[in-house]
Amino acid sequence: MELHYIWINDFNFLKKRGINLSSQFIFKMSEIEEGRKKLRIGYNPDYIPNFFEAKNISNVTTIVGQNGTGKSSILEYIKNRLPSGINPMINEDIFAYSAGNKKELIVLSPTSIDLDLDDETGLFRTKKYDQNAAEGDPVKLLGEFSDVDYIYYSFFLDYKTEVNSFTGLKNISTAALLAEAHFAHFNRDKTTKEVANADVTNLDALMASEIGDTMLFLVNRKDIKLPFTRPEELIIYFDRRDIRFLNSQDGRKPLTIGNDIIKFVNDSLQGIDDLKEDGSIIAEFHLLVLANFIVYMNVYFRNSDSESEFKLPRGLTIVETVKIFFANIVYHRMGNGELLSNPIIQNKCKIVLRLLEIVGEMVYDNKIKTGSASDNKDRKLLLPIGKDSEEDFEKFMVHYLQSKGRSGYLEFKWRNLSTGQQSMLSFFSRIYGLVEGQGAQLKKTVVLLIDEGDAGFHPEWQREFFINTIKFISKIFDKRSVQLIFTTNTPFLTSDLTNPHIIFLERNKATGEIIIHEKDVIRGNTFGANIHELFANSFYMDGVLMGDFAKKRINDIIKFLKDKKKTVPREDYRKTISLIGEPILRRKLQGMWIEKFNNDEESILLERLRVLRKEKGKKP
Repeated sequence: MELHYIWINDFNFLKKRGINLSSQFIFKMSEIEEGRKKLRIGYNPDYIPNFFEAKNISNVTTIVGQNGTGKSSILEYIKNRLPSGINPMINEDIFAYSAGNKKELIVLSPTSIDLDLDDETGLFRTKKYDQNAAEGDPVKLLGEFSDVDYIYYSFFLDYKTEVNSFTGLKNISTAALLAEAHFAHFNRDKTTKEVANADVTNLDALMASEIGDTMLFLVNRKDIKLPFTRPEELIIYFDRRDIRFLNSQDGRKPLTIGNDIIKFVNDSLQGIDDLKEDGSIIAEFHLLVLANFIVYMNVYFRNSDSESEFKLPRGLTIVETVKIFFANIVYHRMGNGELLSNPIIQNKCKIVLRLLEIVGEMVYDNKIKTGSASDNKDRKLLLPIGKDSEEDFEKFMVHYLQSKGRSGYLEFKWRNLSTGQQSMLSFFSRIYGLVEGQGAQLKKTVVLLIDEGDAGFHPEWQREFFINTIKFISKIFDKRSVQLIFTTNTPFLTSDLTNPHIIFLERNKATGEIIIHEKDVIRGNTFGANIHELFANSFYMDGVLMGDFAKKRINDIIKFLKDKKKTVPREDYRKTISLIGEPILRRKLQGMWIEKFNNDEESILLERLRVLRKEKGKKP
């Protein structure tokens, strides 16, 4: 199925408005009388078949407009109303779409509306759905609409209530994934269900899920070109904040648990540099785990009346000491306090022991490498990207998350990727993770909704975003038909698209009304247009190609130069003029400056001296 047109009766600001998603046809709805409408359909003369040269891309639409014009509301309507598993259903809305292998063209309208079809193409047939007009109840669209999967992507965290995934909708926005991440992470197998604890935040679980999907993508899709060097390893940095936190408690409220252990940790860190690199890194990892556990005990059991005695074995290596410490708790070989017989504590210590064992095995098998800065202070673990890295990371991450307290002691990074690079890698990885994980369940037709996917990118990447996305989507969904719907605030996407593929939104400044421009109302060809000219288009910058601060300061200078009462030149204004980057504007203001002050430096200095004397109360 391909969506061509939606007439929306009432949704957010979209009230009795038509949305033309088609590049092939022009749709115009008119009201004849109450309960009766007329839909005119004609060909778009600028339509070019297979414009994107990708057989599985059925159509591309970009929704363009400034912030607040309702771009995202159109995507909200589609993902909140059309998927087959949604509860909020349509109410007197009208649709034009193509369905089936033969691409039959259909106009679907409710029984409560008398629709006259003026089809100049002769291709569309009408079809009704039961609106149950007697009761006025909304209905759910089935049939062809249930044969489509809608995928929604947005990288930025939106604080509004987000619709999670359900039948027909795969929501891979950051907000939805953050809401689902905790449960998704701990429902992967029975073991993790049993040992899940409240100390793993949704952000922890989202981070783990993102890294897992990224590893899967990096390992399996080396054919997908990225506009930056692919990460070859996941860097796991050490975080000493728990140790600093415990040390900062000195002189304040005494620690209830673990003072002797903190002394052991600090003493061990003093001599750790004398060990070989591999040994010092593994030793510090064990110390971080121990310190994190003590923070956990002090935070969660600070108000407990129970007492526990922690004893450390003597005369052993750092690694042996830490392992035996946790083993003693698990097997009741330490102290007689109630805390140490607490099943929560014992279970956490079991997980810690398993984590330490996993790290040791991975280092031994060269699945995790060790590294540090030249001064041996910035210690870290390195997880190379390879055949089994996704499985290795999963095993490591599950136990790390469940071993830690509320604070973490590790930080995960892909080399030093910028925010834009991370955003692009996340975009590719989330979609690939979805296809890889649910490929067998995905329908043959997909509508992919990308909300400002190019936001946050450097302009050069914004310029490349569309072609990179088209290539990626056509490869990933090679056995499916995909309809792409973008929203954007920037002109780069429109430069890659012809007018039939663009919906322009604009707010009437006088009335506040949102205007959805018809596709046959040409505002100049966008395809291959100069980016600066597109910026000047009112849909982006209201014709202004500079920042508001610069605009205000230049206007102030112009007023100053035109004011005959201003006879003393301002050095800051003169210097500002010389720094203006736009050459025509700079030369014009320089000419006004010379004309006003006649370039007479002596007169200028005398006038300035007169003003200064006057300000001091002296006669000139």
